[in-house]
Amino acid sequence: MGITEEVSTESHMMDEAWVAGEALIDLVPSRELQVPIVGGGPANTANALAKLGINTSFIGGISRDEYGEFIAKELASVDLSKALRSDLPTALAIVSLNKSGSASYEFKLEDTATFNFSREWLPIGKPDVLHIGTLATLIEPGASELFEWANGLDVPIVFDPNIRPSVLGDQEKYRSVVERWFAISDVIKMSDEDLKWLGYSGVQGFLDFGVKLVVVTRGSEGISGYTSAGEVSVPGVTV
Repeated sequence: MGITEEVSTESHMMDEAWVAGEALIDLVPSRELQVPIVGGGPANTANALAKLGINTSFIGGISRDEYGEFIAKELASVDLSKALRSDLPTALAIVSLNKSGSASYEFKLEDTATFNFSREWLPIGKPDVLHIGTLATLIEPGASELFEWANGLDVPIVFDPNIRPSVLGDQEKYRSVVERWFAISDVIKMSDEDLKWLGYSGVQGFLDFGVKLVVVTRGSEGISGYTSAGEVSVPGVTV
């Protein structure tokens, strides 16, 4: 069985996906205004999976403030029954765009509902897959709570570190964080920029961790998937 056949077969067997991590607000510049947009890699992933018809639950903190209600409305197609509603404020990401449209972020994360992860409320169950990543796997003390919880579920894990150097600029420390997650993950998704910033020259080391599939996105150049059996690449599409 080839890599594309294997991934396709797995996707048709999926009945329930859990996505754990952050749903926050990106404040995006538009002329002289800052426009609020629902962000967070996990929130976007949950939304995309739900729109593809997959039964998807979001597991994260959602504030009862105005931004939190905005998030809940945006995630209307996602099951939010496993999320924690809280009176703490919503985390914010203040976005700056360069001339090519690439974004950089200034984050306001401390003491927010967004990262209030605890074993006291994290659900117990058996989804077909757990997708997890971005800042929720980095911000303590919630990150350690998430790790122990995810490791104890005994389900396939998809990990997307979605590197944010503006939150943790120490490359060595960041690598130690993500490599802990590599060790319990079945699938890793990274961008070529993530790989470069972390100092990895390729993906073979991830497969040596026991990861079954590594997916690397390359912006306009497309996407590549790697397993121990080989590599498949798909070119980018102009939109």
